[in-house]
Amino acid sequence: METDLRRATSTVYQALFHCLAKSCADALVGRKVTETTETEWRRVYLALDPHSARQACTRPAIASFPENIRGIARLFVESQDRRHAADRDPHGEWFKSEVQDRIATARQAIQAFEDADARAKRAFAVHLLFGVER
Repeated sequence: METDLRRATSTVYQALFHCLAKSCADALVGRKVTETTETEWRRVYLALDPHSARQACTRPAIASFPENIRGIARLFVESQDRRHAADRDPHGEWFKSEVQDRIATARQAIQAFEDADARAKRAFAVHLLFGVER
């Protein structure tokens, strides 16, 4: 059971990370991937580095983004911390209700982020990938 809870904690983080990577690629290359844009889309998707993304999500400039973007940024950082604990802390305590809450919170944050304005998501993609302050 504990192993399952640790794995679920890691999966929450992965879902958030891949949501951000996909959003970067969609914002900079386009949502409709064609034969001619597939390579570029994949390059942008793979360009998002977890360490750099964390730094971008904690920079002061994040305050200028809408709440649905600030929310996923906060949750991304928190989830990365929890994932590291799940992977590396042998004495950590894991509770089913807490993990279930994190899953539900991540789903809500992803949905709110997906509903964000396209221009704000594009600016956030640039912020994540290039560290450009707004």
